[in-house]
Amino acid sequence: MQGDPISGEFNYLRNSVKAVVDAYDGTISLYIVDDKDPIVQAYSAAFPGLYLSGDDVPTDLAAHFRYPDFLFDVQTSICRSYQVTDPVSLIQQGQSWVVSTQPQVKSEASGTSPMESQYMVTRLPGQDELEFVLQRSFVPGKAGSSAENARPELTAIMYARSDPGHYGELVVYRLESGEAIPAPDLVDSSIRKDSTISNFITPLDLQGSSVLFGNMVTVLVDNSIVYVRPLYIEAEGSSAVPELDKVIAVAGDRIAMADTLDEALLSIATGRAPVISDPGVAPPVETDTTDLDSLSVGELLSRAATSLDAADANDAAGGPAEESARLRSQAAEAISRVEELLGTGTGSTADQESGDA
Repeated sequence: MQGDPISGEFNYLRNSVKAVVDAYDGTISLYIVDDKDPIVQAYSAAFPGLYLSGDDVPTDLAAHFRYPDFLFDVQTSICRSYQVTDPVSLIQQGQSWVVSTQPQVKSEASGTSPMESQYMVTRLPGQDELEFVLQRSFVPGKAGSSAENARPELTAIMYARSDPGHYGELVVYRLESGEAIPAPDLVDSSIRKDSTISNFITPLDLQGSSVLFGNMVTVLVDNSIVYVRPLYIEAEGSSAVPELDKVIAVAGDRIAMADTLDEALLSIATGRAPVISDPGVAPPVETDTTDLDSLSVGELLSRAATSLDAADANDAAGGPAEESARLRSQAAEAISRVEELLGTGTGSTADQESGDA
């Protein structure tokens, strides 16, 4: 969500009840997942039978419970100040946090709003299994200030766990103060300035395609931080759909862009440059300058088919409309010449000979 969630008009917020709707008959079941909430205790006493015990939640259903992102946004907004335990430091706000800035999706845009909470599947440090969590990161800064005015260094990451057995647990990982790890918005700036990435994006922008960055994902790997970000290409037109084309991985001062996540991670781990395929835009097909009059029917048909296939590939890849038009015009010329040779076109050689006779 955008903005400060604790600026709204409410003074009580709990994650106490899960409402489940049966998709077949519309039956609604209300399960209490926080029996220590005094409000739900009062409602449960006032309306016996309305609420079901959390112990009655089917196992398969409980596995799909998500920790609410709005509640997490509120908790992270409060935590940025009240994670300070020393009263003097709390008043002085010298050790406060600020939610890191949200990197923007457009290649030319910059972020100004707090980073949104992200659902993800990851393995938390010290855990053996992957689990479904909600995540948000912090940078140093006084409470009430924006992340734009904060130091662009990652200081902590907060997780809300959702899997059964750990549902509702909040975990905060504080990063060592002596280790300056760039914040997501600083990493975003480094990505945009990287020569390999900018050289990949610029031709696409000139061709009219839009380059969109996906959400920046922060991953804790043992004692290291790895940032992962997808890159999408969207062709021109109102019906165009962004397609995943590349994956960017960042660790420390290493930035790698590759066709797959595995290749990007391998590149930053080994320092070897990945092999990057051409972007999802069909390369221009050079005009065949061979005189049509010197080609046979078979050669003309082959040339027309090649030009039409190239035009279709250009359309599918979101290439310039002018290129597709040129290729189809080239195919039409070849087909017209075939008609002349076969005597089936308007003004063909056979018609002219008949007229001369």
